[in-house]
Amino acid sequence: MTIFLILGIVAALYVVWLIFRAAAHALPVYAGIALGLHLVETGHGYGVAIVAGFGAGIAVLLLGQLLIAFLSSTAWRLFIIAIFMVPAGFAGYQVGNALGGQLMGQGMLLTLASMLSGLVAAISAWGSLALPAEDDGGVGLQPAGPPAASPASAD
Repeated sequence: MTIFLILGIVAALYVVWLIFRAAAHALPVYAGIALGLHLVETGHGYGVAIVAGFGAGIAVLLLGQLLIAFLSSTAWRLFIIAIFMVPAGFAGYQVGNALGGQLMGQGMLLTLASMLSGLVAAISAWGSLALPAEDDGGVGLQPAGPPAASPASAD
């Protein structure tokens, strides 16, 4: 019985880690769902809505990553990252409220825990978008900015 309790706690912590890790993708998910629901409401079929929703989500994600990677202005990069942080914070708040509601009753403690969860999700989204990715050996997108200094010649 104790092993099931330990495994349940480990599984719950892993799910919470996955939720915060995926927080940066809240905006593309919201965009895809919104477009899909709009297409269904306007009379298009479910297949069209699903395909268009996936396409919209992927387009928003790729556009955001390209803008962050290739814009040279720090202010514009911060603006794009902030656009991704707001839905991540909202999603984190909702997850904290749902999971906290299972553990405690309604009240100030649940609201504070949900707000903390939203803040952690927004910070997690900031970290995954603003921090440079691991070195991939020169393959992939190159961030904008000043060119790397070349090694000094031995002249």
